[in-house]
Amino acid sequence: MSGEKAIIVASDEAFQTKLGEWPDGQRGLLIQRKVNGPRHNLYFAAHKGNLIRLCEARITRTDRPDGTGLAVDGETVVPDPARTAYLQAIAADLSYTGIGCAQFLVDPNTGESWFLEINPRVAGNHAVPEAAGLGLGPLSISLARGEVAQGPLFIGKPGLRYAWSYGDLSRVKRLWQKPNRASIRTIVSAVIESLNTALRADIHMTWCWSDPMPTLTLYGRLLTRGRNLVATEGDT
Repeated sequence: MSGEKAIIVASDEAFQTKLGEWPDGQRGLLIQRKVNGPRHNLYFAAHKGNLIRLCEARITRTDRPDGTGLAVDGETVVPDPARTAYLQAIAADLSYTGIGCAQFLVDPNTGESWFLEINPRVAGNHAVPEAAGLGLGPLSISLARGEVAQGPLFIGKPGLRYAWSYGDLSRVKRLWQKPNRASIRTIVSAVIESLNTALRADIHMTWCWSDPMPTLTLYGRLLTRGRNLVATEGDT
């Protein structure tokens, strides 16, 4: 909505201001009480309603300052028993067979978990569960063919830091853009933060030393758009 995955408002008046006009094709809204805390992704595979593989990741930073948006910095962690039980209950109720990603918001003070969604696609974060050893790609095909035998729950490797540097640099570009350009100090801080995240990461979402061209192509497009933005502003 309005180019965002979610919008956060404190009142009906703020909602009306933020929304503007009702988006074309939007049939309804999902409204949830605000919860402060990081988002946790549970990547999983299930067979006939039983979890067979699981990896939990805590998102420490996104490409939006309010914590919505897409993850640019995160870390795999030991799966929380309560969230694992919630996910198992959902999978059982759906008789779920396949791979997926369930998302929760977690209160850092109480540890309470608040369910956001369950999605049958892992999308751009596929590299995270793969690096953690889940092998969801080949497994999804086996599940679709009915070839997977039930076994003990496999837990992915915790402690892996990951980064999405392309999204991080896109965030820097948005900070630079008018009419709401951030201060130079904020922009420089964002660049340093992005570099620090990239250098510490064990996993990169869009970079592979053995196959660098897709990432270089993406960065080339970003740099071209950045040069065009600077040139356009120079003409105004």
